[in-house]
Amino acid sequence: MMIWLTMIWFFIVRIIISIGILFILHNLYDYCKQNFTTKKTKDLVSLHKEKYQEILNELHNQPNSSGYPPSGVTDRVCSEEATRYGSPLPNVETQPDELTFQDKAFLQQSLLTMIQTSV
Repeated sequence: MMIWLTMIWFFIVRIIISIGILFILHNLYDYCKQNFTTKKTKDLVSLHKEKYQEILNELHNQPNSSGYPPSGVTDRVCSEEATRYGSPLPNVETQPDELTFQDKAFLQQSLLTMIQTSV
């Protein structure tokens, strides 16, 4: 019976020593990681400010009599957004400026259906 107790006691002591060693090694690793590495931070605010400033500079440098932004700026910004979501944009320059009669009728019918279903 005494042998079993000494074996159990020896086993418990080994477990406690192993957990202690793991705890010390873990804290040593955290200490080294915090004190001897450089932290990578991404400045999200200035990144977007720089992009918007670049777009504004392009808008101010290219005067346009229509009051709309130049097509190069909007195409670039829209294509960046479209590629981010995986859908290609249609070519804006080939589309007509005004809607056809069928398109207007479709939009009116869609609007009427939407209003009727929401009420």
